[in-house]
Amino acid sequence: MSLFLLSPPPYQEHRLSPRPGSSSIDTQDDVSHDRLAMNRSQCKAGSQHLKLGRTFYALLLTMSMWATSCSATLPSSLFGVPLRSGYTTQGVFIASGFTEADQTVVSSELGGRIIALPMDEGAEVHSGDRLVQLDPGIAQAELRVAQSKVQAAVAALAQVKAGPRAEDIGQAKTAVTLAQANLQAADQARRDARMLLAQQQTLDLQIIQAQSQVEVSRHQLDAATSNEAAVKAVTDRTKHADAPFQDYQIWNAWIRVNSAGATYDGATAQLLKLQAQRRLSTAQIAQVNQAEATYQEAQSARAQAQARLADLQAGATSQQVAVAEAQVSVAEAGVQAAQARLKKLTLVAPVNGQMLEHNLKVGELAAPGAAIVTLANLDTLSLVVYVPADQLGLVRINAHVPVEVDGVPNRIFTGEVLHIADQAEFIPNNVQSEEDRATMVFAVKLRLANPSHILKPGMPADAHFQEP
Repeated sequence: MSLFLLSPPPYQEHRLSPRPGSSSIDTQDDVSHDRLAMNRSQCKAGSQHLKLGRTFYALLLTMSMWATSCSATLPSSLFGVPLRSGYTTQGVFIASGFTEADQTVVSSELGGRIIALPMDEGAEVHSGDRLVQLDPGIAQAELRVAQSKVQAAVAALAQVKAGPRAEDIGQAKTAVTLAQANLQAADQARRDARMLLAQQQTLDLQIIQAQSQVEVSRHQLDAATSNEAAVKAVTDRTKHADAPFQDYQIWNAWIRVNSAGATYDGATAQLLKLQAQRRLSTAQIAQVNQAEATYQEAQSARAQAQARLADLQAGATSQQVAVAEAQVSVAEAGVQAAQARLKKLTLVAPVNGQMLEHNLKVGELAAPGAAIVTLANLDTLSLVVYVPADQLGLVRINAHVPVEVDGVPNRIFTGEVLHIADQAEFIPNNVQSEEDRATMVFAVKLRLANPSHILKPGMPADAHFQEP
C-alpha cells in the first residue's frame, strides 16, 4: 500500500517580540506568536488532539516527517486519526506531547485506622496542609504513661539529692536491732541442735538397759503368774481344810502378779520412750543443718541492715545522683519518642500540588508504608516529545524552547530541555536505507515552570525547536 503526501505550504520567516503577558524567548530569530499560530493552522488541518499514547503518536509524527521529506501535501488525518505533526520550515521543527506532573505518594510509617481525610480529590494542596489523620488513641495513652515515668524519675532524683530523712534513719536502726536479735536466736537454736545430736551415744546405752529391764520384768511376771496358778490349784484340792491360810496364799500370789505386771509395764514404757528419742535424734541431723542455714541467713540480714544504715547516715553519693539523673533522661527520651509517634499519625502535604486520588477511605486500616493519598506537584511540569533523528540537531541540552499548550490560548510558555534519550525508539527491524533511518525518533524531556498552576497534567502541548 502506498501513501501519497503533498508538501506543506510555504513558511515565511518573521521577527517579532512576545505578546504582552507571554513569557519572553531569548532567541534572535523568534517567530511571532500570530504568524506561528497561522502557520500551524495551515500545516495542520485537523487541530483536535486525541490522547493516543506516546508510542503510536510518535509513529504518526515520524511518518508525517517522512511525508514532508518526500515533498507531499500534509494530510489532515492518517488512517482516520487526526494528525498533529511536526514539520520543518525555515529551520523550525514542532514536536508535540502531553504535560506530565511528578506524583508524590503519601503513606504512614506506623500505620493505623484512618479517621479523617480533610482534602477532597482534585483540591489544590499547599505544603504543610493536613491530608490524613490516623487514630491517635493508643499513641496518646503511651504518651501519658511516658509522662508519668518522667514524674516518678524526677521525684526519685529529688529524694536522692535531698538526702535521708530522720525517720528513715530510725527505721534503719530498728532493722539493725531486729537483725541482731534474729541472729542471736538462730545461734542458740544451732547450739541446741548440736547438743542433742551429741547425746546420741548415751541414748543408745539407755535403750540397751531398758531392753534388759523389760526382759527381766517379763520373766518376773511370768514367774508370778505361774505361782498364782499353782496356789489356786493346791487350794482347790484342799478346799475347806484351812480356809484362812488358803485365802492368804491366794492373796499373796495375786499381789506378786500385779507387782510384776506393773514393773513390766514401766520397763516397756521407758524403752518406748528411749526409742522415740532415738528416732528424734536421727532427725536431729536435718535440724542441725537447718539451724546452720538459718544462722547464715541471719548474719547476712544483719550485714545488709548495717550497710543500709551506714548508707543513709553517709548520704547520697555522686554515683547515686548520676544514676537518678540518667533515669530522668531515659524517661524524658521515652516522652519524646511517644510524641514523635503521635505526630506521625497526622500526615501533611510534603509539597504544593493537587490531590489526585484517595487510595484508601475513612475507616479503613492503613498498613505501614501503604499508599493513602496521591499528590501531583504542579509547580513544575514536564513535557516529553519525540524528535526524528534528522532533526535532532535542533535540540540542545538546557536550551529554552517556546511551548504552546492547548487550552491556554494566546500564551507561550518556555520549556527547558533537560534530557535527550541516548537511544532511538521505534527503529525498524531492518535499517538499510536512508528512508528507514529517517523514521528513528528520540525522546526529549522538557521542564515547564508552572507557578500559577494554570497548566494541568495531560494537556497537549507543542514545543518549537529552531536552529541557533
